[in-house]
Amino acid sequence: MFSTENTIRKILKIMNFKDSIILVFAKTPVMGQVKTRLETVLGQQGALALHKALMEKVVNTVKECDLSAMELWVSSNKNHEYFVSLCNSMNIAEKDIHEQRGDDLGARMAHAAADALQRADYVILLGADCPSVDAEYLHQALQLLEGGEDIVFGPAEDGGYVLLGLRLVAAEIFTEIPWGTAEVMQLTRQRLLQSGKKWAELPARWDVDRPEDLLRLRDLMPGFTQIQGPF
Repeated sequence: MFSTENTIRKILKIMNFKDSIILVFAKTPVMGQVKTRLETVLGQQGALALHKALMEKVVNTVKECDLSAMELWVSSNKNHEYFVSLCNSMNIAEKDIHEQRGDDLGARMAHAAADALQRADYVILLGADCPSVDAEYLHQALQLLEGGEDIVFGPAEDGGYVLLGLRLVAAEIFTEIPWGTAEVMQLTRQRLLQSGKKWAELPARWDVDRPEDLLRLRDLMPGFTQIQGPF
């Protein structure tokens, strides 16, 4: 018997979106530089371990559902020993790991999207800290893009977004946005309305940025032993 998640993956795997690429965005795992807002709860080592565990879960989800080609876009040093190990264990080819370029998150996403759109008709940018994004959610986004939507968002409950699907690079999405704040999605909507562009939105999902997010993560990833105690 398959679990519900595995059953969904088995069904959706038949519907591969050959004209797409899912770009998983990830920070290089350096202690003291990842999941810093959770260090008060987990400590630096725990925050680093969480960052790696989240990345592995997200990459595994994308690989297992097999809906689309996948590329890993890392903040720096794509030859970092952790990335080499991850790619070997997840069967990710060297050509499918890239380094982000740009002065802020918006510039890095715009560059990655523009680069990937030279190889695909549409792309999805997905954060490596978004374990609530599952195979069905990815399928919904890909269907919207295949159906002709130029821009698709998966909003985050904290005011940002966990997923961005694109057929084109719209500058207003990426410039002068206060990244990492609760205003990201609201301001992005305003910018798109002002420019006359249309977009589609999926139901909101959660990512892992705040101590309260660890409660849900403990249920979703019971094997991650760093999460202990009340939050």
